[in-house]
Amino acid sequence: MPPAKRKARKTSRAVSIAEYIVLPPIPEVLRPGLDILFVGLNPGVVSGQKQLHFGNPQNYFWRGLSEAGLIPRPIAPEQGHLLWDEWNMSIANLVQRTTPSSTDLSWSEMCAAVPELRRKIRDNPPRIVCCVGKGVYEAFVGHRGISYGLQEDVLWLTRSPVEMAPPPDPAAPLPRECAYLFAMPSTSGRAAA
Repeated sequence: MPPAKRKARKTSRAVSIAEYIVLPPIPEVLRPGLDILFVGLNPGVVSGQKQLHFGNPQNYFWRGLSEAGLIPRPIAPEQGHLLWDEWNMSIANLVQRTTPSSTDLSWSEMCAAVPELRRKIRDNPPRIVCCVGKGVYEAFVGHRGISYGLQEDVLWLTRSPVEMAPPPDPAAPLPRECAYLFAMPSTSGRAAA
């Protein structure tokens, strides 16, 4: 009788909770007058380890920017600095804590992070705030059940606290004290599946 075959063991080890909780926040480069500020939910483990926004190669964010015509050529996460160096865009996260999955964040944790995000936006007003993922936008506005795309309300940046309300004149150009709000689907490889 032939010997029993041994099951192959995985050689890569999983990241422990203690290892990803202590990862520092990914640096954000914010300045007034950005054309677009993309707001992600939080760093995944790969992004946290690399200290890069949307750093997982399975994430579609960087490819999507190019395919949508927002940037002239495809770039890798390691070239993310080109967003603000060349194209006047940047990235922030709603929650700074690294987790393996978005399901590791509670609704209350996401909503608790909104005031700090709104402060960053007020201090560095962009023209467009684009939430990358339905959950990000829902936490940002404080309710569920939104639609994707350009939103009817705008973000009033000069009001304290920053608030959402209809634009002063929907037919006129948006005044500088307001930012358009846009909600797009998540670019996570898990969400795309």
